[in-house]
Amino acid sequence: NRISKLDTFSFLPFRFSLPDTLIIDDKNGEGLALDSEYSYFAYRIDSTGIAKDTSATTTATTLAATSHDFTWTEYTLGSGELYDVWGTDENNVYAVGSVKFGDSTFGVIKWDGNEWKPELYIGGKQAIYGFADNDIWIAGGTVWHYDGSIWKRVDAYSQNSQSFPLDQVLYDNTPYRAIWGTSSANLYFAGREGKIVHWDGEQASVENIVANYQVNAIWGFSGSEIWAVAGTVSGGNFGELYYYDGKSWNLEFVSQTGGMPRGALYAFWGANHSQIYTGGHLLFEHTTSSKEWKETSLGFFIEKLYGSASNNVFAAGDFGGIAHFNGLDWSTYEDLDVRGKFMAFQGVWATKSSVFCVGTHGYIYIGQKQ
Repeated sequence: NRISKLDTFSFLPFRFSLPDTLIIDDKNGEGLALDSEYSYFAYRIDSTGIAKDTSATTTATTLAATSHDFTWTEYTLGSGELYDVWGTDENNVYAVGSVKFGDSTFGVIKWDGNEWKPELYIGGKQAIYGFADNDIWIAGGTVWHYDGSIWKRVDAYSQNSQSFPLDQVLYDNTPYRAIWGTSSANLYFAGREGKIVHWDGEQASVENIVANYQVNAIWGFSGSEIWAVAGTVSGGNFGELYYYDGKSWNLEFVSQTGGMPRGALYAFWGANHSQIYTGGHLLFEHTTSSKEWKETSLGFFIEKLYGSASNNVFAAGDFGGIAHFNGLDWSTYEDLDVRGKFMAFQGVWATKSSVFCVGTHGYIYIGQKQ
């Protein structure tokens, strides 16, 4: 509770019971200004109410709005589908799906800064997530790991055209649609059957969540703060948002046409603890300052969300839809050649200056900030 305010200084009392305490400053619900400097210090109040032990002052600067201006380059790889994309930098990017190069179908292709090249022969991959260029995971009907030298299947091995499980849980719960984790020893695979499988580096276990629809996206900030969305557009438009607190998964809300949020949920991404997004038919943003889900229509169904910072967020989806949030507002790119075509961007990944959008019919769009 705010107890007093003098000029531009705000004094707020907190009781600290843990070594690390997170304090979110939202200017008492008003929100902080962009590109502005704020200074903070703390002091202890003893049992008599006297202030003692003032700390040193620390200064933080909020982000400025970024530009919506991008130069777009189109790459069409022919027949096939691309579902997800991830990289370590703008010259080391992987896309997954099933794409033909010549007479062969590849499940992974790689961008080296100049061109896309086939990387892994086996097709059918739908999700990719990594931690370094020698620690990358892909999943779909199978699960693979890249150690910087070779791609190795983790869920099973093949012999005489037959598959034999290496990990029964990981093998039994395919196919997977999304991956997220804090490390290769703390990884989560989201599946079509409404389940989430946890991998501890040695073996898999099924989490205590059974969603009513396929789990389409998973994202978190730590092992005790993870979000997942499930949804479908079959037989109606339904969605569910789940939250994991480190102990159990809890259903936060159910959405359906006419509800709030409305429609199916397919995407999720968070910039930080106080700025998270979910989307499908509509985009929903939850911030500390708004305290409720804010609804926005981008004019297309959202398949994926991703950003490099709170002022550089992208949404990608059906009919060639791409939108960018610069910290102030959302802008869509209606003049792209692919806009309005019967295709969908199903994966998006971004750096500070670049964005990669991949989708159906082998379409790839790379945007470079001007």
